[in-house]
Amino acid sequence: MHLALELKVFLAALIAVSLVAAAVVRPPPRPQPGLTGLVLGASLTVYALSAALLFSGSSGAGLVALVLASEGMCVTAWLGRAIITSEGNDDDDPQSNPRSPRDPDGEQLDWPMFESLRRSWSKESSSRSSETDD
Repeated sequence: MHLALELKVFLAALIAVSLVAAAVVRPPPRPQPGLTGLVLGASLTVYALSAALLFSGSSGAGLVALVLASEGMCVTAWLGRAIITSEGNDDDDPQSNPRSPRDPDGEQLDWPMFESLRRSWSKESSSRSSETDD
């Protein structure tokens, strides 16, 4: 089966846009490892199905299966980003980390205020230790 150039370009663009979206779009707020594994397993199964279809001569069905598997892998990558970001960000600056810890009420922690209080505690403890040294 011969595919029109326009269809090939459209499918390639669809996969490229999906890859970029998986890398750029904000990941889900909570990790969903079960769903991520399910989508991954389904995508790998559809990849195997597409290979079988393509080798058997069913190029149209094989192509559709291949595109579906590729799209599933993009969804898996997007879902997987939530798992990675929940395990911790290498960024040491909590202000630039949109997923920085929240207090029990769900509010974003006020890091500048925390640092100010921490510095004052350090000053208090150092002044107490100097008083006891006298």
